Parts: sequence; C-alpha cells; structure tokens
Amino acid sequence: MAVAPAPAGAGDADQLFGMAPLPDADLAATTGREQNNWLNASSSNNAIVNDNHVGDNSVTGTVSLADSAFQNVSGVSMINFNTGNNSSINAAMSVNLQINYASPTP
Repeated sequence: MAVAPAPAGAGDADQLFGMAPLPDADLAATTGREQNNWLNASSSNNAIVNDNHVGDNSVTGTVSLADSAFQNVSGVSMINFNTGNNSSINAAMSVNLQINYASPTP
C-alpha cells in the first residue's frame, strides 16, 4: 500500500496540499473496519438490599457539582452518586482497545 510522505514542516502548506492523492484502491484497503478481530465483553450484576432499617430522622444528602467538576478528567471514568439509604449500586465497565502495529518500511 502506498502512503503519502509526511510533510517536511508542520507549516508547509504548499508541500502538504501539493501531494498527489492516494489511489482509490489504497484508500479502500485502509477503511475503518478492515481486517478487525472483535472481542466481546459482557457482565451481569445482581444485588439485593433487604431487611435494613433506618431511623425516623434519617437525612440523605443532595448531589451538587461545580461547573468544572470534571475539568481535568481524562481517560475512561465511571462516576456513581448515591444519596439514599439502603441502596445498592452495581457498576461494570468494559473497555475495548485495538492496537495494530505496522512495522516501518525501509
């Protein structure tokens, strides 16, 4: 498969936009779902909350978030909020990554 060379300078628009386009056959061979091996992950969660008692003056809180609460969050995050008594939270996360290594051509 032919690959257009990288431009010499990041700001060199003449070289970047002056390159010949890739042929249709080369583009077809690099489509997003070409030769993928898929992995399927699943989970099943069950929980029971029973026979729990809370007194008459049970106060539960509220959830409040500032505008920038998640400003520096990166990657994959799972966030649960619980303000009640006798509650159960089930959570599962599946992250699928596909990394294809192509050895450099000489």
